[in-house]
Amino acid sequence: MENTDGKSPTAMPDSLISQATLQYIGYNEEIAAQYWKEWSDWPPGDILREPDDSIRGMPFIDFATGHIKRGQMDVVDEDDQEWYHRMDSCGIAKELQDAIMDPVFKRIRLTESCFLWIADTMRMRYRGSTSPSMERVTALSPAAESASHAPGYTIVFKTVDEARISGLHDSDGKVINLQSLISSAPSDFHRSESAFYFTIDREIAVYYANYAKRWNKVDSVVIVQMAIPNSAIESLSETERLRVYWPSAEWKNLVFHCRTNTRLPSDFASSDRLRLPNKVYRKLDSAEQITEHMVLRTRGGRQAIQYVWPVEGGEEFLEEHGIQNLKFFPLTAREHEEWYKNELLGRS
Repeated sequence: MENTDGKSPTAMPDSLISQATLQYIGYNEEIAAQYWKEWSDWPPGDILREPDDSIRGMPFIDFATGHIKRGQMDVVDEDDQEWYHRMDSCGIAKELQDAIMDPVFKRIRLTESCFLWIADTMRMRYRGSTSPSMERVTALSPAAESASHAPGYTIVFKTVDEARISGLHDSDGKVINLQSLISSAPSDFHRSESAFYFTIDREIAVYYANYAKRWNKVDSVVIVQMAIPNSAIESLSETERLRVYWPSAEWKNLVFHCRTNTRLPSDFASSDRLRLPNKVYRKLDSAEQITEHMVLRTRGGRQAIQYVWPVEGGEEFLEEHGIQNLKFFPLTAREHEEWYKNELLGRS
Protein backbone atom coordinates (compact mmCIF):
# COMPACT_ATOMS: atom_id res chain seq x y z
CA MET A 1 0.00 0.00 0.00
CA GLU A 2 1.46 3.34 -0.96
CA ASN A 3 1.87 6.07 1.62
CA THR A 4 -0.27 8.80 0.11
CA ASP A 5 0.62 11.80 2.24
CA GLY A 6 3.60 13.14 4.09
CA LYS A 7 1.89 15.33 6.64
CA SER A 8 -0.31 14.90 9.67
CA PRO A 9 -1.90 17.52 11.97
CA THR A 10 0.64 19.37 14.12
CA ALA A 11 -1.79 19.98 16.99
CA MET A 12 -4.09 17.56 18.77
CA PRO A 13 -7.60 17.86 17.27
CA ASP A 14 -10.35 19.31 19.45
CA SER A 15 -12.29 16.07 19.12
CA LEU A 16 -10.09 13.35 20.63
CA ILE A 17 -12.05 10.49 19.04
CA SER A 18 -11.95 11.47 15.38
CA GLN A 19 -10.42 10.81 11.99
CA ALA A 20 -8.16 13.81 12.55
CA THR A 21 -6.75 12.13 15.66
CA LEU A 22 -5.89 9.02 13.67
CA GLN A 23 -3.86 11.24 11.38
CA TYR A 24 -2.35 13.15 14.28
CA ILE A 25 -0.99 10.02 15.93
CA GLY A 26 0.63 8.88 12.69
CA TYR A 27 -1.63 7.28 10.06
CA ASN A 28 -1.74 8.71 6.55
CA GLU A 29 -4.93 10.31 5.28
CA GLU A 30 -6.16 7.28 3.32
CA ILE A 31 -5.74 4.79 6.16
CA ALA A 32 -7.09 7.22 8.75
CA ALA A 33 -10.28 7.57 6.70
CA GLN A 34 -10.55 3.78 6.33
CA TYR A 35 -10.13 3.11 10.07
CA TRP A 36 -12.45 5.96 11.02
CA LYS A 37 -15.17 4.45 8.85
CA GLU A 38 -14.62 1.11 10.57
CA TRP A 39 -14.94 2.80 13.97
CA SER A 40 -18.00 4.80 12.93
CA ASP A 41 -19.73 1.74 11.45
CA TRP A 42 -19.09 -0.40 14.54
CA PRO A 43 -21.41 -3.42 14.40
CA PRO A 44 -23.70 -4.29 17.31
CA GLY A 45 -22.53 -7.11 19.56
CA ASP A 46 -20.67 -7.95 22.75
CA ILE A 47 -17.64 -5.75 21.99
CA LEU A 48 -18.49 -2.11 22.62
CA ARG A 49 -16.58 1.07 21.89
CA GLU A 50 -15.31 3.57 24.45
CA PRO A 51 -18.16 6.05 23.73
CA ASP A 52 -20.74 3.27 24.18
CA ASP A 53 -19.37 2.05 27.52
CA SER A 54 -16.75 4.18 29.28
CA ILE A 55 -15.75 1.31 31.58
CA ARG A 56 -15.80 -1.83 29.42
CA GLY A 57 -15.71 -0.33 25.93
CA MET A 58 -12.65 -0.59 23.69
CA PRO A 59 -10.49 2.55 24.08
CA PHE A 60 -10.03 4.48 20.85
CA ILE A 61 -6.23 4.32 21.12
CA ASP A 62 -6.35 0.51 21.50
CA PHE A 63 -8.46 0.34 18.36
CA ALA A 64 -5.96 2.56 16.54
CA THR A 65 -2.81 0.72 17.58
CA GLY A 66 -4.47 -2.67 17.14
CA HIS A 67 -4.43 -2.15 13.40
CA ILE A 68 -0.65 -1.89 13.18
CA LYS A 69 -0.07 -5.63 13.16
CA ARG A 70 -3.10 -6.54 11.05
CA GLY A 71 -1.85 -9.07 8.51
CA GLN A 72 1.74 -7.83 8.80
CA MET A 73 5.02 -9.34 9.98
CA ASP A 74 7.08 -7.19 12.32
CA VAL A 75 10.62 -6.07 11.43
CA VAL A 76 13.61 -6.42 13.76
CA ASP A 77 16.65 -6.50 11.47
CA GLU A 78 18.96 -3.65 10.45
CA ASP A 79 17.69 -3.30 6.89
CA ASP A 80 16.22 0.21 6.76
CA GLN A 81 14.31 -0.53 3.55
CA GLU A 82 12.43 -3.34 5.31
CA TRP A 83 11.36 -0.88 8.00
CA TYR A 84 10.16 1.63 5.43
CA HIS A 85 8.34 -1.06 3.46
CA ARG A 86 6.54 -2.34 6.55
CA MET A 87 5.49 1.16 7.63
CA ASP A 88 4.23 1.89 4.12
CA SER A 89 2.20 -1.31 4.28
CA CYS A 90 0.71 -0.22 7.61
CA GLY A 91 -0.28 3.18 6.23
CA ILE A 92 2.08 5.18 8.42
CA ALA A 93 2.48 8.85 7.44
CA LYS A 94 5.83 9.94 6.05
CA GLU A 95 6.51 12.40 8.88
CA LEU A 96 6.32 9.59 11.44
CA GLN A 97 8.40 7.27 9.25
CA ASP A 98 11.10 9.91 8.98
CA ALA A 99 11.06 10.51 12.75
CA ILE A 100 11.38 6.81 13.61
CA MET A 101 14.05 6.21 10.95
CA ASP A 102 16.19 9.25 11.76
CA PRO A 103 19.78 7.92 11.47
CA VAL A 104 20.85 9.90 14.54
CA PHE A 105 18.82 7.45 16.64
CA LYS A 106 19.50 4.18 14.79
CA ARG A 107 21.43 2.76 17.75
CA ILE A 108 18.35 3.20 19.96
CA ARG A 109 15.81 2.28 17.28
CA LEU A 110 17.34 -1.17 16.83
CA THR A 111 16.76 -2.01 20.51
CA GLU A 112 13.09 -2.61 19.69
CA SER A 113 10.95 -3.67 16.74
CA CYS A 114 9.23 -1.56 14.10
CA PHE A 115 5.72 -2.20 15.42
CA LEU A 116 6.72 -1.38 19.00
CA TRP A 117 8.09 2.04 18.04
CA ILE A 118 4.98 2.83 16.00
CA ALA A 119 2.65 1.83 18.83
CA ASP A 120 4.74 3.66 21.45
CA THR A 121 4.71 6.82 19.35
CA MET A 122 0.97 6.69 18.76
CA ARG A 123 0.19 6.13 22.43
CA MET A 124 2.55 8.89 23.53
CA ARG A 125 1.03 11.35 21.07
CA TYR A 126 -2.45 10.39 22.22
CA ARG A 127 -1.56 10.70 25.91
CA GLY A 128 0.05 14.07 25.22
CA SER A 129 -3.36 15.58 24.61
CA THR A 130 -3.99 15.50 28.36
CA SER A 131 -0.44 16.09 29.56
CA PRO A 132 -0.25 18.26 32.69
CA SER A 133 2.05 21.27 32.86
CA MET A 134 5.42 20.78 34.55
CA GLU A 135 7.35 23.75 35.91
CA ARG A 136 10.69 22.20 36.87
CA VAL A 137 14.40 22.31 36.15
CA THR A 138 14.83 21.15 32.56
CA ALA A 139 16.58 17.95 31.48
CA LEU A 140 19.77 19.34 29.93
CA SER A 141 20.27 22.30 32.26
CA PRO A 142 23.40 22.62 34.43
CA ALA A 143 21.19 22.08 37.48
CA ALA A 144 19.97 18.72 36.14
CA GLU A 145 23.53 17.67 35.34
CA SER A 146 24.63 18.64 38.84
CA ALA A 147 21.73 16.71 40.40
CA SER A 148 22.94 13.53 38.70
CA HIS A 149 25.94 13.39 41.04
CA ALA A 150 25.40 12.65 44.72
CA PRO A 151 28.12 11.04 46.88
CA GLY A 152 26.84 8.02 48.76
CA TYR A 153 23.94 7.46 46.35
CA THR A 154 23.35 5.43 43.20
CA ILE A 155 21.55 7.66 40.68
CA VAL A 156 19.20 5.89 38.26
CA PHE A 157 17.27 7.32 35.30
CA LYS A 158 14.20 6.51 33.24
CA THR A 159 12.67 8.29 30.23
CA VAL A 160 8.86 8.59 30.10
CA ASP A 161 6.27 10.91 28.63
CA GLU A 162 4.80 13.37 31.10
CA ALA A 163 1.19 12.23 30.70
CA ARG A 164 2.20 8.73 31.78
CA ILE A 165 3.24 9.97 35.22
CA SER A 166 0.30 12.31 35.79
CA GLY A 167 -1.08 10.07 38.58
CA LEU A 168 2.22 9.76 40.37
CA HIS A 169 1.63 12.81 42.63
CA ASP A 170 -1.16 13.87 44.95
CA SER A 171 -2.66 17.37 44.89
CA ASP A 172 0.21 18.67 47.06
CA GLY A 173 2.89 17.38 44.68
CA LYS A 174 3.90 14.46 46.92
CA VAL A 175 4.84 11.23 45.14
CA ILE A 176 2.31 8.60 46.21
CA ASN A 177 2.35 5.91 43.53
CA LEU A 178 5.23 4.41 41.56
CA GLN A 179 3.01 2.23 39.37
CA SER A 180 3.37 4.56 36.38
CA LEU A 181 7.12 3.87 36.31
CA ILE A 182 6.64 0.14 35.77
CA SER A 183 7.74 -1.29 32.42
CA SER A 184 5.33 -3.87 31.12
CA ALA A 185 6.40 -7.25 29.81
CA PRO A 186 8.07 -8.34 27.63
CA SER A 187 11.25 -6.55 28.66
CA ASP A 188 14.95 -7.24 29.10
CA PHE A 189 14.64 -9.44 32.18
CA HIS A 190 11.00 -10.49 32.13
CA ARG A 191 9.06 -11.85 29.23
CA SER A 192 5.81 -12.16 31.17
CA GLU A 193 6.19 -10.03 34.32
CA SER A 194 6.39 -6.26 34.71
CA ALA A 195 9.29 -4.64 36.54
CA PHE A 196 10.96 -1.31 37.35
CA TYR A 197 13.77 -0.65 34.87
CA PHE A 198 16.28 2.17 35.24
CA THR A 199 19.64 2.97 33.67
CA ILE A 200 22.55 4.36 35.63
CA ASP A 201 23.86 6.02 32.47
CA ARG A 202 22.43 9.53 32.12
CA GLU A 203 23.74 9.59 28.55
CA ILE A 204 21.43 6.69 27.63
CA ALA A 205 18.42 8.37 29.28
CA VAL A 206 19.14 11.61 27.41
CA TYR A 207 19.45 9.68 24.14
CA TYR A 208 16.09 7.96 24.65
CA ALA A 209 14.47 11.24 25.67
CA ASN A 210 15.62 12.95 22.49
CA TYR A 211 14.44 10.05 20.34
CA ALA A 212 11.02 10.27 21.99
CA LYS A 213 11.06 14.02 21.43
CA ARG A 214 11.92 13.47 17.78
CA TRP A 215 8.74 11.50 17.06
CA ASN A 216 6.50 13.02 19.69
CA LYS A 217 4.50 16.16 18.91
CA VAL A 218 4.02 17.56 22.39
CA ASP A 219 6.40 18.91 25.02
CA SER A 220 5.90 15.94 27.31
CA VAL A 221 9.14 13.95 27.50
CA VAL A 222 10.60 13.70 31.00
CA ILE A 223 13.75 12.17 32.46
CA VAL A 224 12.91 10.66 35.83
CA GLN A 225 15.82 10.53 38.27
CA MET A 226 15.95 8.64 41.55
CA ALA A 227 18.75 8.69 44.13
CA ILE A 228 19.05 5.49 46.17
CA PRO A 229 21.44 5.28 49.15
CA ASN A 230 24.31 2.91 48.44
CA SER A 231 23.88 1.61 51.96
CA ALA A 232 20.33 0.45 51.13
CA ILE A 233 21.54 -1.48 48.08
CA GLU A 234 24.47 -2.98 49.93
CA SER A 235 22.18 -4.02 52.79
CA LEU A 236 20.39 -6.49 50.51
CA SER A 237 21.41 -10.10 51.05
CA GLU A 238 23.04 -12.19 48.34
CA THR A 239 19.71 -13.88 47.71
CA GLU A 240 18.04 -10.48 47.21
CA ARG A 241 20.70 -8.89 45.04
CA LEU A 242 22.12 -10.15 41.77
CA ARG A 243 24.87 -8.41 39.82
CA VAL A 244 25.79 -9.89 36.49
CA TYR A 245 27.62 -8.43 33.54
CA TRP A 246 28.65 -9.33 30.04
CA PRO A 247 30.42 -11.60 29.09
CA SER A 248 29.91 -13.92 32.07
CA ALA A 249 28.07 -17.21 31.57
CA GLU A 250 25.81 -16.19 34.45
CA TRP A 251 24.74 -13.04 32.57
CA LYS A 252 24.08 -14.99 29.37
CA ASN A 253 22.04 -17.62 31.17
CA LEU A 254 20.05 -15.02 33.11
CA VAL A 255 19.16 -13.13 29.94
CA PHE A 256 18.38 -16.27 27.98
CA HIS A 257 16.12 -17.80 30.63
CA CYS A 258 14.31 -14.54 31.37
CA ARG A 259 13.59 -14.15 27.66
CA THR A 260 12.13 -17.64 27.71
CA ASN A 261 9.74 -16.82 30.55
CA THR A 262 11.90 -17.71 33.58
CA ARG A 263 11.24 -15.60 36.67
CA LEU A 264 13.98 -13.17 37.72
CA PRO A 265 15.50 -14.85 40.79
CA SER A 266 15.98 -11.77 43.00
CA ASP A 267 14.44 -8.57 44.34
CA PHE A 268 17.12 -6.50 42.67
CA ALA A 269 19.45 -6.94 39.74
CA SER A 270 22.00 -4.82 37.95
CA SER A 271 23.25 -5.86 34.55
CA ASP A 272 24.39 -4.81 31.11
CA ARG A 273 21.56 -3.60 28.89
CA LEU A 274 20.51 -5.40 25.73
CA ARG A 275 20.32 -3.63 22.36
CA LEU A 276 18.09 -5.82 20.19
CA PRO A 277 14.33 -6.58 20.26
CA ASN A 278 12.87 -9.57 22.12
CA LYS A 279 12.04 -11.33 18.86
CA VAL A 280 15.74 -11.63 18.05
CA TYR A 281 16.52 -13.43 21.30
CA ARG A 282 13.56 -15.78 20.98
CA LYS A 283 15.17 -17.23 17.88
CA LEU A 284 18.23 -18.34 19.85
CA ASP A 285 18.66 -21.97 20.83
CA SER A 286 20.95 -21.37 23.80
CA ALA A 287 22.57 -18.71 25.94
CA GLU A 288 25.88 -19.23 24.16
CA GLN A 289 24.42 -17.65 21.02
CA ILE A 290 24.17 -14.27 22.76
CA THR A 291 27.03 -12.12 21.45
CA GLU A 292 28.66 -8.82 22.37
CA HIS A 293 26.85 -7.23 19.42
CA MET A 294 23.65 -7.57 21.45
CA VAL A 295 24.87 -5.38 24.32
CA LEU A 296 23.98 -1.67 24.25
CA ARG A 297 26.94 0.66 24.74
CA THR A 298 27.47 4.32 25.54
CA ARG A 299 29.09 6.72 23.10
CA GLY A 300 32.48 5.96 24.62
CA GLY A 301 32.04 2.21 24.12
CA ARG A 302 31.27 1.37 27.75
CA GLN A 303 28.60 -1.26 28.36
CA ALA A 304 25.31 0.41 29.38
CA ILE A 305 24.17 -0.72 32.83
CA GLN A 306 20.59 -1.02 34.05
CA TYR A 307 19.05 -1.71 37.43
CA VAL A 308 15.92 -3.85 37.65
CA TRP A 309 13.42 -4.34 40.47
CA PRO A 310 10.53 -6.81 40.08
CA VAL A 311 7.24 -5.22 41.17
CA GLU A 312 6.84 -7.73 43.98
CA GLY A 313 9.31 -6.70 46.66
CA GLY A 314 10.99 -4.11 44.47
CA GLU A 315 8.21 -1.56 44.72
CA GLU A 316 8.39 -1.64 48.51
CA PHE A 317 12.17 -1.19 48.37
CA LEU A 318 11.89 1.85 46.08
CA GLU A 319 9.13 3.40 48.19
CA GLU A 320 11.30 3.09 51.28
CA HIS A 321 14.64 4.15 49.83
CA GLY A 322 14.09 6.07 46.60
CA ILE A 323 10.72 7.79 46.45
CA GLN A 324 11.84 10.71 48.64
CA ASN A 325 14.69 11.44 46.21
CA LEU A 326 12.63 11.29 43.02
CA LYS A 327 13.08 14.18 40.57
CA PHE A 328 11.62 15.01 37.15
CA PHE A 329 13.41 16.90 34.38
CA PRO A 330 11.34 17.75 31.28
CA LEU A 331 13.20 17.98 27.96
CA THR A 332 12.32 21.25 26.25
CA ALA A 333 12.02 21.79 22.51
CA ARG A 334 15.00 24.15 22.59
CA GLU A 335 17.16 21.61 24.45
CA HIS A 336 16.19 18.93 21.95
CA GLU A 337 17.01 21.13 18.97
CA GLU A 338 20.42 22.03 20.42
CA TRP A 339 21.21 18.41 21.30
CA TYR A 340 20.13 17.23 17.86
CA LYS A 341 22.25 19.86 16.12
CA ASN A 342 25.31 18.78 18.12
CA GLU A 343 24.65 15.13 17.26
CA LEU A 344 24.55 15.96 13.55
CA LEU A 345 27.81 17.90 13.86
CA GLY A 346 29.36 14.95 15.64
CA ARG A 347 28.35 12.62 12.82
CA SER A 348 29.74 14.82 10.05
